Amino acid sequence: MSGTEPDPGHTANEASLSDVLRDCAPSFTPDLAGGDAWTALDAACRRLPATLSTFWGVETRLGDDRPELDVLVEIKRGAPGHALLAGSSAAIDRLCATAETWRALRQFAMTWGDRAHALHGLVRNLWLEFDLVAARASAADALAVPCVFWGPERAPITSGPALMDLLEAVGRAFAPYPRHLPRDLLDPLVRELPPGARAFQVGAMRLRGDVVLRVCINAIASNAVPAWLGSAGWSGDLDALREELRALDGLVRAIAVDVDVTAAGLGPKLGIECYLDWTNASSDQWIPLLDFLGGARGLCRPAKRRAIARFPQRTDFSISEQLSVSRSGFLSPVLFRNIHHVKLAFVDDRFTEAKAYLGVARPGVSIGQFLDPNAPAAMEDGWYAP
Repeated sequence: MSGTEPDPGHTANEASLSDVLRDCAPSFTPDLAGGDAWTALDAACRRLPATLSTFWGVETRLGDDRPELDVLVEIKRGAPGHALLAGSSAAIDRLCATAETWRALRQFAMTWGDRAHALHGLVRNLWLEFDLVAARASAADALAVPCVFWGPERAPITSGPALMDLLEAVGRAFAPYPRHLPRDLLDPLVRELPPGARAFQVGAMRLRGDVVLRVCINAIASNAVPAWLGSAGWSGDLDALREELRALDGLVRAIAVDVDVTAAGLGPKLGIECYLDWTNASSDQWIPLLDFLGGARGLCRPAKRRAIARFPQRTDFSISEQLSVSRSGFLSPVLFRNIHHVKLAFVDDRFTEAKAYLGVARPGVSIGQFLDPNAPAAMEDGWYAP
């Protein structure tokens, strides 16, 4: 299907995320999403309601010339997307009918929405990550088994027991969650955090081999990372990590660290998320980091660099455009696209891969609020960085 054909899976009152993608089309150059990559992205978006997420994005490998993308969507507690996931969407009905994970997500969303349940106060948002590239390679359904990440409430997760409380509450409400949590690994991982650092996401990586959980830590100084990981039992090369992190000094504003917890212990591969000023719409601020990744390191190809540099854009809508069918459910005056962060993979003694995470933010007000004061409200637009 082209981006302009109606999607038979959606009614006039339930536009698909493909309608939003079409508005973003100027940001997706052929080097970023040409040919099959655009087709796969559009096909995935057509199966998701437009109001499922007001903040979503794509992931691209900077060291690979091929225009291949994965897609991620955020769902906030109490937002319209939460209500859709919990049961008020024909599109979600169809996903539940064919995929066990979606049935579990619907059950989780229902429990999560219960204000009397502990889960309601523990989880602020969740992210669904769809591995479109792997699905195309294996002829699998790209939406059937997403990786799922939970964001704790803003109160810091800074202790092992607090993390376990969150994980166990999520596990009781989400059947595919790992049954046997490796407490002996998780507790020191959080207990040894330096002051101020916190776990801001935990994920179930169901498509990643023996990985049980991914724990993401932010508000941590780069020079504190090696000592923390050493105390937590990570067996990688701490001296090499220290040198690579030192090389990022002056190139990034802040970092976050992603650690995999596997059946055999803490995984050897780390993710280092690099952030700059997310309020700055210009891609120029990323040039020093992209220069660092290119050249002899070979982690950022020229074509991908040009493609992501062109991604940040803004689209403003008139009132009549905001009320059109393609944006039904929201009054959204503006659509932002920006470079959210760049993630580096550290393996053995060096950075081995770089990915760019490109964000789409569509802040707005739910039209339902004007008709029904009990309708889910549009939450904060989500255009944030740790």
